[in-house]
Amino acid sequence: EQMSKPIYELKSEEVVDFPWDRHNLKEWLYRPIRITGRPMHYKTIFIPDRVHNYPGYAYIVPLVTRENEDSSEQWGILLNKGWIPREFKDPSNRMKIEDVSPQTFECVLTLNDELQNRGGFFGGNTFNGDRNKWTHLYIPDAAKFSGFKNVQNMKLALIEQVDLNTPLDENNATDRSINASYTDDYPYRKTRAGVLQLQRMPNDYSNLSSNFFMTGLLSLSLIHI
Repeated sequence: EQMSKPIYELKSEEVVDFPWDRHNLKEWLYRPIRITGRPMHYKTIFIPDRVHNYPGYAYIVPLVTRENEDSSEQWGILLNKGWIPREFKDPSNRMKIEDVSPQTFECVLTLNDELQNRGGFFGGNTFNGDRNKWTHLYIPDAAKFSGFKNVQNMKLALIEQVDLNTPLDENNATDRSINASYTDDYPYRKTRAGVLQLQRMPNDYSNLSSNFFMTGLLSLSLIHI
């Protein structure tokens, strides 16, 4: 399995000119990657997504990996930080302030296929000017929205933050890394089991349900009523 490989840390020019391309992409998909960058939360791309039939969003941000002194020119990559319940889409409802400082993330390279087949016949993404509305993930559009200089390199794939300290077993019932309070660790990252399960059935979350997960989120929603 790709996720059993050692973590590959992107350094130097690799943080803007990635080591994967159309010819070797399969060799890199789902491989653990470590990268340092600054997340741009004000440009978050919210992709509607249900986890265990609970409504929320995939939380995708442009990650700045290089920039000039006045930040007028930036390079980077798209980072899926995980899934966020709908209650926390509005930053004023969140119980924490998002960290915009440079950070190191452990991820896997992915296409997030489960987020791409959305929107229906009338669905579409709108991201011109101040409008930022998404019905599905289309990586070239998301790359363009970032405004980064290396947009062409970004169009092929993105990285997703994953809890790599979890069992590599697709039969493991825990597909999200969630703490007991359900509040201070969102967006919720996939476990390695969660990544494996979506590789097998990318459009079906219903079979992954757990009573523990649903009880916590329902309790959380009652707090905000």
